[in-house]
Amino acid sequence: MNDLGKSITRKLSYSFGANIVSLLISVLTVSFIPKYMTVSDYGLYQLFLFYFGYIGFLHFGVLGGAIIRYAGSSYFELDYNTLKTQCYILFFILLFLTFFLFLLNLQINIFEDTYIIIMFFIATAAQHIIWYSVSMLQMSNRIEDAAKLQFIERVSWGVLSVSAVILGFYNTLEIIFVFCITRIISMIYSLMLIPEIVKASAYFNKYTWNEFKINFALGFPITLSDICSILILGIIRFSISDIWDLSVFAKTSLVLTATMIFLTFVSSASVVLLPALRQLNDNIADTIFKPLDFLISHLFLISLLFCYPAQIIIEFWLPKYADSLVYMWILFPVIYFEGKFNLLIVTYLKKLLKTKLILYINIFTMILSLLGCFYFGYYLNNLKLIILWITIVFAIRCTVGELVLFNQLTYANGTIREYIFALLLIAIFEIASWMGDSILAFILYFIILTIYSIIKFKQLKNSWFNIRQIIC
Repeated sequence: MNDLGKSITRKLSYSFGANIVSLLISVLTVSFIPKYMTVSDYGLYQLFLFYFGYIGFLHFGVLGGAIIRYAGSSYFELDYNTLKTQCYILFFILLFLTFFLFLLNLQINIFEDTYIIIMFFIATAAQHIIWYSVSMLQMSNRIEDAAKLQFIERVSWGVLSVSAVILGFYNTLEIIFVFCITRIISMIYSLMLIPEIVKASAYFNKYTWNEFKINFALGFPITLSDICSILILGIIRFSISDIWDLSVFAKTSLVLTATMIFLTFVSSASVVLLPALRQLNDNIADTIFKPLDFLISHLFLISLLFCYPAQIIIEFWLPKYADSLVYMWILFPVIYFEGKFNLLIVTYLKKLLKTKLILYINIFTMILSLLGCFYFGYYLNNLKLIILWITIVFAIRCTVGELVLFNQLTYANGTIREYIFALLLIAIFEIASWMGDSILAFILYFIILTIYSIIKFKQLKNSWFNIRQIIC
C-alpha cells in the first residue's frame, strides 16, 4: 500500500472508530431517553435540538471557506495569529446574534422557560468553539485528533445522559442541562488540541480582514447551501410541530433520529475523502469516481435492510412510539439519497470548487419542500403524505446532483444507468412497505437485492480492484 493509501486507511479507521462509538451512544440515548421521558417532554427536548441544529450557520461560512482553502495543509504551516483573530471576530458576531435571538424569543415565545433559553445560549457558545477547533483539525488533516474530540463529545454525552436517566433526572430541563455540560467538557478538550492557536496573539490588521473576507466569500455560498439543505427537512418538521401537537412531533422525531443514525459514517468518510481527493491528480480523482460511486451506492442499498430489525427493536423497547413506526419504512430510503448526495456529490463538487452549484441545487429542493409542506400539511392535513414528501424531495435533490456532477466529470459514463437501477430497487422497497406488511416487504426487498448483487458481482469486484490500484 502506498503512502496515500496508508494515510487514507489510518484516517478512516480513526474516523470510523469514533463514529462506531457515536453510533452506539446514539442508539443508547435514543433507547433510554424517550423510554423514561413523557412523550410531551421528549417533544420539547427534540424542539430544543431542532433549533440548536441551526446555530452552525452563525459563522456564515468562514470556517467552511478556510477548510476548502487549506484542506491538506500541515498544522504547523497554519497562520495561528490570523486564525485566532478570525475566531475572535466570529465570537463577537455570535454574541451580537444571540442577543438578537434572545429579544426575538421574547416576542414569539418559542421557549417560554427562561432556563431553557439560558442553556441554549451557553451550549451555543461552547459549540461554536468546538466547531472552530474541529475546523482547524480538519483543514490541517489531523483527522485522528478530530476523531478523538468526537469520541470525548459522544462518550461524555452518553455516560452523563444515561446516568442522569438512571438516577431519575429525566425531565426536559435536566436533560438539557446535561447536554450543556457535555458541550462545555468537549469545548475544553477541543482547545487542548490546538494550544498553538490558543496561545497565539490576535492582530486586527488589513491582512487579517482580507483573509476573513476571502474565507467568507468562498464559504458563504456553502453556508447558504447548508441552510437550505437543513431547511429541506426543517420546514417539514416545523410544519409538523405547528399543525399537530408535541406528541406527534416527538414520535416523528424519534423515527427521523433512528433513520439518521445510519448516516453516522457518512460525515466521517466525507471529512477524509475531500483532502484525499485534493492529493490526487485531477484525472485520477475523476477516474476513481465511477467505481467509488458504484460501491458506495450498493452499500447504501444494503443498509435499507436494517429497517426491519430497527422496527422490531423500537416496537419492543418503546411501545408508546409503535404507532409511528409505519413512517420508518417511508423514511428509510433517505439513507441512500442523503448519504450519496453528501458523501459523493457534494464532496466532488467542493473538490471542483463548484460550491454555487451545490447552493442552487439546495435552493431548488428547499422550494419544493416548502410547496409540498403547504399542500400535504396545511391543505390536506395528511401526516403520512408529508412524511413521504421528505423522502421524495431528498430523492429529487440526489437525482439533480447526480445529473449536475455527470456533466462536470469526464469519467462518469454509466453512473446514470446504475443510478436508475438503484431508484427501481428503492421504488420496490417503498411500494412493498406501503402495503403495510413489513415482514413481506423485508423479504421481497432482500430477495431482489440479492439477485441484483449476484448480477452485479463482477462489476462490484472490478470497482474494488480499481480503487485498490490507486491507494495500494
